[in-house]
Order: sequence, then structure tokens, then C-alpha cells
Amino acid sequence: MSGNDLRELMGRYGTGADQTGEARRPRRWTIAAVILAVAVLAGVALSLVVWRRSRRAPDAETSAKASDSARGQRLASLVGYAYTWSPDGKWIAYFAPSAQDNNPTLWRVRPDGKGRRRIPAEMSLPYRLGGDASRARIGLSWGPHGTQLACGPALPLSGRAWTVDLDSRLTWDLGVQYAAPPHWSPDGRELAFVHRGFDRANRRVSLALLLVSADGDQEREIGRTYSWPPRQVQSGPGWAPDGKRIIVPWDRAPVTGSPAAEQVPVVDAWLIDRDGSNPHPLVAAWDYQFPSDGDRRIHCEYTHQCWSPDGEHVVVAAFDEADRWRSLGLFRVSITTRRAEPLLPETVRRQCLSADDAPRCPTWSPQGGRIAFAAAGRLCVLAVQDARCQSINTGHQVLNAPPLWSPDGKRILYAAPAASGQGTDLCLVTVHK
Repeated sequence: MSGNDLRELMGRYGTGADQTGEARRPRRWTIAAVILAVAVLAGVALSLVVWRRSRRAPDAETSAKASDSARGQRLASLVGYAYTWSPDGKWIAYFAPSAQDNNPTLWRVRPDGKGRRRIPAEMSLPYRLGGDASRARIGLSWGPHGTQLACGPALPLSGRAWTVDLDSRLTWDLGVQYAAPPHWSPDGRELAFVHRGFDRANRRVSLALLLVSADGDQEREIGRTYSWPPRQVQSGPGWAPDGKRIIVPWDRAPVTGSPAAEQVPVVDAWLIDRDGSNPHPLVAAWDYQFPSDGDRRIHCEYTHQCWSPDGEHVVVAAFDEADRWRSLGLFRVSITTRRAEPLLPETVRRQCLSADDAPRCPTWSPQGGRIAFAAAGRLCVLAVQDARCQSINTGHQVLNAPPLWSPDGKRILYAAPAASGQGTDLCLVTVHK
């Protein structure tokens, strides 16, 4: 083959190297396109996974927060079982032990634990703990207008009742030593006290119901009763929502009122009008079968949140003094008929309590549908109309002190043993319907 023929053949078909390059070029582009497509799909898939996880994350966080909200939050150290809500629910006032001498100091804090400050900032109230500090009791009540606090000691503290103005930070000595915590009237004009005295001539203990003006200038006694032997007064005056009547811890007719016939069983809670008229036992009849052996004395434990919002009923925890203070359960007392009906029949009681658990310190929610109480170290809430009782998961033991509802009925203040093992803590829990 001549050189011209060879060049002609190479020109017609090309060299082997050219043929190989032309053949591989489409394959390389195909492989690159496939790799690019796979990468794009992988990126889209990864983006989809991240998006889905981001969508689920808030739900998981919300669930965690909802779970945490069912557990109690420790707000501060507490002394005297003294704590109260402001009328608008934005503040909580309480007594805490001072760091220097363990004597009580007055503080306030927001429900989220922020904004803690001393009240009044420049001075301490003259209260001194005596004996066992864990047994100390201090009364604390926030005025309905939100500008004043009333406080005062009970045994084993020494001191008198005071009011504190939150705007001016001034304090007033009301000049009253009392046996039960003070509480403001719904109109904010007066404070009700139970004053405990002793009649040496007749060897009798007197329990007088006093109404004192906010500045302490005016004081009037609207009823007094005597008892012997002396007994510990645990419940303070309980104002009706309309301010016209007061529950007082008496066990017999006042000497200044009309005599009342002794009833069986005897109860240690009376109702009296604000002007001192119409005193009578809180309960006249019980929907309960008492044993027939001997006379019965029924202790009615109530709190200042014992009234239903409409003023038609009062809730009490009843105990049979003649039977070693055996718990009789919770009762709803009609103000009109003065009949007490049980709120925890056996079918409802088994939902949150055992047979030996004693309900204590019941409080009515501001909306009226629920009642909170302490029992055997637990915080329980009873739905009155639905007859459902549930034990709230606080995460720690609950002490026998009044569980106080917030004004919006969504949260409850209560007392618990301190996390350190010594003392008492003020705690807060959110309660869902």
C-alpha cells in the first residue's frame, strides 16, 4: 500500500486514538450526569429529613414542657406556712427565714421565680422564732386592692399584727395579738382576727372575733365565746365572698349573742354576720351515719378559700374528736340549709386516696368547679360536678398546709419539705383541667 493510500484510509476512518476518544466522550458525560442526578436526589432527601425533624422538634419540646408543668416548682425557702397570692396573680408574698438568725423576713416573687425582692426593703418586721421553727405559724393576707399586706405571728412566735403598704413601704402596728391568722374583708376596709384571752377569775379561755380597720385606728368586737379546757385554734376567720358573713372557729354560742341550743354533734365552726348578729353553728345536719355511743364533737377544718365563689357553700374537712380524730372526709355545707353532704364517697375516694388517708386544708377554686386539698403527702384536686378526684404529680411530698389557687385558677401554691432535708419550701404547680 502506497503512502497516499494509507493517508486516504486514515483520513476516511481516523486513527485508533481518535476513534477511542470520540467513543469515550459520550460515556463520560453520561456518568457525570448520573452522578449529578444522584447527588441532587440525595440532597433533596436529606433536606426533607431535616425539615421533618424540625417539624417534630417543637412538638417534642412542647410535650416535655407539658410534662414538666405537671411537676412542682420550688420557689423559695418558707417559714410559718405563710404565703399568699396578689389579687391580680402577678406576685406571691411569703415569709422566708433570714440568712443571719433564721427569723422570718417578708418577700415577694413572681410565679416564674423572677423579680424576688424584700418587703419592706429597708427594715424587718419584729418577729422572733421561739422553740421549734418548723412549728411556727404566721398569718399573711394580701388586700383586695393589691396595695397592702396584713401579717401577724402565732405561737411559738412573739409579736403583734402589722400591715405593710407596698407603695410607700411603710408599716403599721395594729396593736392586736391574735390566735388565728388575719384576713381582709372583700371590700378591703377591715381585717378579721380571732383574739385569744384568758379569764382568770373563771379560769376560762376566751375567743373574740375582732374587726380592725386597715390603719388600726378602729377596732370593734362582734362576738366572744369561752371554752375550757383550752384548745389550739388552727383556722382563722373566713369571709363570705360578699363580705356579709364570717366563719369563726368557735364551738359554742357567743356570750354577746342570742343563746343557741346545744346540738349533737357539736361542731367547732360558727357563722356570724358582719355586724355581730345571727350567730349559729355552721352545720346543723350531717348526711353521715355517726356511731350512737356518746356525744360527738366534730372538728371542721376550713381555710380562707373555703367558700364557693357564689357564696352558697363552704367546704370543710371533718374529724371525729371522740374517735381519736378519725377523718370523716370532705363535706360541702349549704349555707341555706346548713346541711353537710360528703364530697368523697367511696367510689370517688378510691380514685386518689387510700382508706386511711385524711383530706386536709380544702380550698375552692376561683371558678368554683374544683377543690384542692392535701392528703397523705399528696396534692389532690376534686372536680365537684363530675365527681372525679386526681392526684397531682408534684414530684415531692406535700405538707398539710392550704393549697392556694391562683386568681385565674390555673396554678396552686403549696408547702413541701425542703429539698435540703431541713425546713420548708414554697412550691408552685400548674393544674390542667
